[in-house]
Amino acid sequence: MVQQQHMILQIFHLYILQMLIQIVLVRQEILKMKICQLQLAKIDILGPGDYLLF
Repeated sequence: MVQQQHMILQIFHLYILQMLIQIVLVRQEILKMKICQLQLAKIDILGPGDYLLF
């Protein structure tokens, strides 16, 4: 019984890990898109420090 609960917990942890990885990957894609948009718009007013805000 305890063994079964442990298995369920492990599966649950793996599921949460996968979800977090997905979120990180999606956020990276969004960041890339934003950076591309900035480069396409050629916003030269911003200093290198301001890029960190996006």
